[in-house]
Formats: sequence, C-alpha cells, structure tokens
Amino acid sequence: GGIRSPLIVWGPGLIASDAVGTRNTASVFSAIDLTPSLLRLAHAKPPAGTIYDGEDVLDTLLGKSTAGRQAEIYFRRPPDRKNYYGFSQLPDLAVRQGVWKLLCDYDGSRSQLYHLIDDPGEEENLAGDKPEVVSELTAKLLAWNKTLPQDNGLELGKQPEKKARNSRKRYTLQQGDDLSGKSAPNYGGRSVTITTTFDSKGADGVILAQGGDKQGYALYIREGKLVLGVRDAWKLTEAIAREPLASGSTTVIATISTTGKMKVLVNGKVAATADAACVLAQAGDGLQVGDDKIKPVGKYTVTTFVGSISAVKLKFD
Repeated sequence: GGIRSPLIVWGPGLIASDAVGTRNTASVFSAIDLTPSLLRLAHAKPPAGTIYDGEDVLDTLLGKSTAGRQAEIYFRRPPDRKNYYGFSQLPDLAVRQGVWKLLCDYDGSRSQLYHLIDDPGEEENLAGDKPEVVSELTAKLLAWNKTLPQDNGLELGKQPEKKARNSRKRYTLQQGDDLSGKSAPNYGGRSVTITTTFDSKGADGVILAQGGDKQGYALYIREGKLVLGVRDAWKLTEAIAREPLASGSTTVIATISTTGKMKVLVNGKVAATADAACVLAQAGDGLQVGDDKIKPVGKYTVTTFVGSISAVKLKFD
C-alpha cells in the first residue's frame, strides 16, 4: 500500500508510441480507477445499476493524456485494529486531492498538509500556511469518514499513552544485536548518549539504528564520514563529520539532548553538531547494532556494517 506507489502500464499496440518508456509523475491515479478504465478498453458495459468509486482514466493509462482522477482519494486505518499507535504516530485519516495530501485525527485536529509535487518526502507541513486548503480538505475528509462504519480508533485514541515499556537507562550491546518490542530501549522524551569503539573496513554502514523513516535515531558511516541522524515526523536531521574517518580503531560519543541538540565526538574531539529541534518520539521499529532493518532511519542504501564493533553503550536520561 501507499499514497505514492508506482504503476507500470504495459500494452503492446495500445500505448501511444511517444509515451512508451516514459514516466508520468503528475497524474493522480487510484487502484479503484482500473475497473472503469478497463471496461472501456474492453468495450464492455458495467452491470446495470452499478456505480463505481473509480474513474475512467484510460487515456492517461495509454499515454494519450495526463489528466488524473478528479475526485479525492480517502484513507483510514484498518477498521478492526486492536492497538493504539500513540499520539506521536500519524493521524488516522488522510485524503489526496491533486497535489495536496492532508492528514488529521477523527476530530479534524493535528492537521498535516503536504504538497506532494514540491515535497514528495512530506517534510514541510504547510497546514499553517494554507488554512483554506486545510479547511476544505478536512471538511471533505470528515464527511467521508462519517459515511463509513465506525472503527475502534476513536476509542483507542481516547486512551492515555501507555507507560514506558521499560525504565532501563543503560544498555551494553554487541555487533549483531537486534532488539524489538518490549526489549528495545524506551527513548521517547529522553536524551540519548551513544558510546562505541569500532574499526570500519567500508565507506558505508550502520553502526546503530533504532526506529525507521518516520521516527528514530542512528549512527552511521556514509561515504567515509561519520553521521548522527535523527528522524522526527519523517524529517531527517543529520550531524555530519567534516572529515572522513581515519583508518583503524575509532571511539565515538554521540549525544542527542531532550530538545534535539546533536553532538558527535570522534576520539575526544567535536566532529559534528546539529539541532533536530524536537523531543524524540518513540518508534515502533526495533534497534540493531551493525545494521538497520525494515525501514531506514538515515539516508543510506548500504546498511550492513563491514568491520568490527567492539561494543555499544547506550544511556537514556
């Protein structure tokens, strides 16, 4: 699933010759548009009295037009869920209309608005700058939600945040450790101190990562330079060392304060600083030493650390 998933259209003799092999990144399309589009392609008629949610966008699928669907696309979390995702997680409702994507809670609060063409990574919330767009899309989204059988999300959302999974403040971890669920550190709202000694044999690799591409933190090497990354609501802030790492054993102390200030010391000297300007929110993804599984915290494609990590000490306050 997803709101920006790619679609590959293949149809020898059907697709416009000048559109073969090209990419269309402007048109809005939903899977529900396939049925009415394919009906016209097959010269078939729908059953009497049938009204489809989708729209006929066959000309766009065949590369003869760039017109996308006109109606909005709505989203809601699974109706039979049993878990509350937490206040720091995404709002439950979403709508896509043209270039805009809006997210909000059941009551219309906590609005997030993104321009998906200018900001495909959804890093800049424009809700405060575009109140008229927020108002219009929120009204449509809440009205749509009322037409559906209500799930248990509203009641779950009224529940208080669960207490910290554990109050443990210190961890000593080894290369290859993989902590998930209740065994993963509870870092939400706390400061983080990472102390480690390693000997890298590669230009890229993850030393430690906890979380994913929405929330989390990670210490990694990219193009030979040490990087401390913090994710908050998908936005990535990086403290990048100015100089590449020297060969041999390296001792690093990386800190993230309760307000998001970041500092990296390499062999006792300050190598990088940055400010994520946030309170760390607990992620659902686990913690790995020497890798980053599931969704990446940082901006990297190589995750497996090549070399040796003597130990990683974590402290949370």
